[in-house]
Amino acid sequence: MKAIERVIHERERLGRAMTPSLFARRCSELVEDLYKPSPGLYWADFLISFGMSLISFVVFHRSAGFFITITSFIVAGLGIYRCSVFIHEIQHHPVAELRSFAKAWNAAFGIPCLMPLFLYDEHCDHHSVVSYGTHKDPEYAQLRSEYLIRFISLMSLSLVYPLLGPLRFGLMTPLALMSKRFNSFVYTRLSSLYNLKRGYRRRRRAQAESHTRWFQEISCFLWVWVWIYMGVIGMIEPIFFLKTYLLFAFWMVVNQLRTLTAHRYASKGSAEDFLFQLLDTNTFDRGWVTTVWAPLGLRYHALHHLLPGLPYHNLALAHRRLMNSLPPESPYHETRQMGLINVIWQSFSSARDSYPIQKKIKSQ
Repeated sequence: MKAIERVIHERERLGRAMTPSLFARRCSELVEDLYKPSPGLYWADFLISFGMSLISFVVFHRSAGFFITITSFIVAGLGIYRCSVFIHEIQHHPVAELRSFAKAWNAAFGIPCLMPLFLYDEHCDHHSVVSYGTHKDPEYAQLRSEYLIRFISLMSLSLVYPLLGPLRFGLMTPLALMSKRFNSFVYTRLSSLYNLKRGYRRRRRAQAESHTRWFQEISCFLWVWVWIYMGVIGMIEPIFFLKTYLLFAFWMVVNQLRTLTAHRYASKGSAEDFLFQLLDTNTFDRGWVTTVWAPLGLRYHALHHLLPGLPYHNLALAHRRLMNSLPPESPYHETRQMGLINVIWQSFSSARDSYPIQKKIKSQ
């Protein structure tokens, strides 16, 4: 059954039993004791992942053996990927709960990797029923038409992403400091960490001119030019920058592939209700491999959209509770997928027939 047909079916069935809001409330009640994040687990996970990434990074650059080079490359790439996903967790929890951790993550990883926290402030738009799947949602790709071309284009961007950070902060930050008008352009057009929407404009908020934002901007600017300076004077050889680029491109390819399979991307661009958002999102709960390409609970992405306040370390337990407590025909069970390749294949096969069904939903 196609994704949109599922929405029609679930709306009709829930209409006879309970509303989508009551369904969400029922799910929340089942896991109400799992909402509090454990700062200790965040610290331990990040420090171990960061340490392994750093060691593997050094080994990758210094090793001459083929096997060790390849192994350290993979370990470092996946470790950096895992560390990067903590920005998603930080965004979903109140500042008071993870304040120290957020500051440490930003200083140790966010700024050095040119992905400071302020670049991800608009992530909440990806969860709102008002903006999900619309032009206000920067993380939603319109893949239903010309799927192959769009898929290849978005995956190819992974090879460009490692270059965008140095260009963004190395060149645009000083220009933004000198011109208010150019600063507005930089903030609205060039300050979204993960943007799959062509023509997306970030809304200007009070944070745009805060000391916190400018501290992160200038820190990233200085970091870029320190590395450039070391390269110019010969302290660092060109091969170092090439190998670092390949490493970052690797984990961005993995993340891009994960993002493109996290949803069914069946929206035509108009606002949809909560049930559509849930059924438009995938769950990968089969096999340990998914924990590698979808770390920190991203394999339970439908659960995350259903209950975004749950910390990543409780998602597996929450998932088991919902699977055992909800009836097999529940909307949540409908989000389960066999695997990465299966979702990509489904996307190819259903790319052309989603919009007509979308019109049918509008007439309900």
